[in-house]
Amino acid sequence: MNLSDILTDPCICLQLKSQTKAEVIREMAVLAGQSQRVGDIEKLIDRLMARERIQTTGIGHGMAIPHATAEGVKGLVLALGISQDGIPFESLDNKPVHLIFVLAGEPRLQTSFLSILSKISRFFRKESFRNQVLTAETPAGILSLIQEREEQ
Repeated sequence: MNLSDILTDPCICLQLKSQTKAEVIREMAVLAGQSQRVGDIEKLIDRLMARERIQTTGIGHGMAIPHATAEGVKGLVLALGISQDGIPFESLDNKPVHLIFVLAGEPRLQTSFLSILSKISRFFRKESFRNQVLTAETPAGILSLIQEREEQ
């Protein structure tokens, strides 16, 4: 399964409004709801926040990947939000995040869920790729960049 299989235009936001970790998790969960595959957004928010209490998903390099499995999610759902200003996220490197992914999935899809988390980390490890995504002008442009990366 590729990132481009589950990330769609309606689930990409080029200008997040949030300024705190809790706000951005809520905004991103609502964005994930645009997929029409999240049955209960409040339940997803609760699961994402519970995961954050265990350990931050701010992985460094300006990225965070809040993720959770939850009943009521159909398949896997991926959303991407961009904050040019950065959001304090208690990241491992103590720097603000600019790229925020939310991954949600059915509990039975644990293997695919972990595979997608791994792909996000691997693809976005390269600073040049992160910068291309941060400066993309449209959601379609971001999807095109991701598809090109998947073909490499």
